[in-house]
Amino acid sequence: MKIFDGIKLNVGPSPIWRKKGWAGLDHKPSRVGSETILGDASNIKLKSKSCSAIFASHIVEHIPQYKFENCLLEFNRVLKKNGVIRILTP
Repeated sequence: MKIFDGIKLNVGPSPIWRKKGWAGLDHKPSRVGSETILGDASNIKLKSKSCSAIFASHIVEHIPQYKFENCLLEFNRVLKKNGVIRILTP
């Protein structure tokens, strides 16, 4: 099985971010393009176990404390078994 056999999701990318083979997750409709999923990290509109990789760079510090646990639970829900998650924070 290939490590990236599934959706590769970038959570909260910049509006100009594009990378072939990746989808973005954004809560601002004005930024949503063809490869972007509308929503936020606490309620990801994807099937369970559908992501092979999740990348969240410099977004966790913007998540309200009361939503943080739900975000981690959602990451876990959509991530495939043996999937990769990378969270970068300042």
